[in-house]
Amino acid sequence: MWQTIVAEYGGTGLVYCEPMNEPYAYSDAGWKNLAAQWPASHPGVPRGRVIISGAGYNQRLITIGSDSRFDGTLTSRHIYQFFDTSRTTEESCGRVAAEARALQLGTVYWPGVRPNDWYRLQAINGSGTNLSLSTTNASGRDRLRYSWGWTEGRRPRTTGSPPATAAR
Repeated sequence: MWQTIVAEYGGTGLVYCEPMNEPYAYSDAGWKNLAAQWPASHPGVPRGRVIISGAGYNQRLITIGSDSRFDGTLTSRHIYQFFDTSRTTEESCGRVAAEARALQLGTVYWPGVRPNDWYRLQAINGSGTNLSLSTTNASGRDRLRYSWGWTEGRRPRTTGSPPATAAR
């Protein structure tokens, strides 16, 4: 699969490759060794366009960050603070958005539009080709916008490479 993707899109600067999402079934050492094979096997893909997941559920970044084999790559971190019952989901999202904005990282929210998912931010309305979206979680949408530097009348940067602070 990766050979096909790299052959087709490897020269496109807008395509980033993440060899595996949430490598939870691997030990930290096992994941590091497996993940290190991808950049070595695909030297034509610039390291700055390779995203290496943290160990486990993309949460343990030290596993990747402490290994020089990943120098120049980007890392992926998942934050599941909604499992923390000591604070509200809104507090958790606000904290994550503020941290990402301060580090110029931005955020991605996985179930943005997913039918029947109570975490979703948008709902699909209509049928056939007459579809539209409506916001079901305005505060969640606003936290995403804030993390990317959106303020009233100002949109985030939409071209170029991710901020330097996002790189390893």
